[in-house]
Amino acid sequence: MSPSDSAGPGRPPPPSYLQQGPGPAPPPPAGAGGPPGAWAPAVSGGPPKRRSMALRHLISVLVGLFLTPVGIWWTVEGALGAVDEDPFGEGNEAVYVVFLLIGLALLAAVAAAGRLSGLGPAVAALVWGVVPLLTHLFAEDAYTRILEEFDEPVGRWFEEYAVVVFPLVAALLLGAAVAGRWRRARMTRAE
Repeated sequence: MSPSDSAGPGRPPPPSYLQQGPGPAPPPPAGAGGPPGAWAPAVSGGPPKRRSMALRHLISVLVGLFLTPVGIWWTVEGALGAVDEDPFGEGNEAVYVVFLLIGLALLAAVAAAGRLSGLGPAVAALVWGVVPLLTHLFAEDAYTRILEEFDEPVGRWFEEYAVVVFPLVAALLLGAAVAGRWRRARMTRAE
């Protein structure tokens, strides 16, 4: 039974691109249905090659590793400076708000790097969130030695707010990593 026989009485025959015959079928006419680009003639040479994601992974990881600590520092310094200043006094400096905004922009850039690859925010979450928190909780001696090394450039907030800052950074960056990875996978399937 051929496809033209299955049309039945009163039904038009199927379009020519659905009929079987020798050789490749011609492309469907414009507006024949289906999403644009869903039908493509067979290309000789096999399936298309998949582009390497190595450069995307590398850029995302480097952005996460280098911008995360700088963003944390600017954000915390700006927030602490804005809180320490008297908002209605003469000593109020808008520079702390600028520090805060710069830090937030840097952390947003790290989260946005998850769009390239979820690996960058995930590595940053581990290196700048989970590891410092676990070191602070379970290896107090090592954490104190690290603090003594970085006390001058970092400040004492590193010790006082570690239990708050590090889990927050880890959770937000892991969320960005998961969202970026799922977004990329969904887009790949849709293409």
